Amino acid sequence: MPRFNPLKRRFGITARRVAVRTHVSWYWRALMIAGFGALVAGVGWMTYEYGMELAGFRQGEAARELARLHHEVRERDEKLRELQRALQRPIASCRSSAQRSAISSAR
Repeated sequence: MPRFNPLKRRFGITARRVAVRTHVSWYWRALMIAGFGALVAGVGWMTYEYGMELAGFRQGEAARELARLHHEVRERDEKLRELQRALQRPIASCRSSAQRSAISSAR
C-alpha cells in the first residue's frame, strides 16, 4: 500500500488546499456579457424589423405613400382645372362670335 500514499496525499482529504481563480477579470466578463446582450438585442431588433416589412405592417411607410398619393391627386386636379380653363377660352370665344353673328343676321 505504500505506493498509493502519494496519490492519497494529492487527491485525498489530506491534499493541500487549492485556490481556484478565474482567468478573466470581472469587468472584462461584464463587458463580454453586455456585448453579447447587445448582439442578441440587435439580432432581435433586425428580425422584428424584417418581419414587419415582410408582413406589410409598416405604418410609417404607408402614411408616406398615402401623403404622396394625395399630393399626386392634387397636382393632377390642378392640371385638369388648368386644361379645362384653356378649353373654355376657345369655346367662349366661339360662343361670343356665334352670338354676335346671330345678332348681326337678325337685324
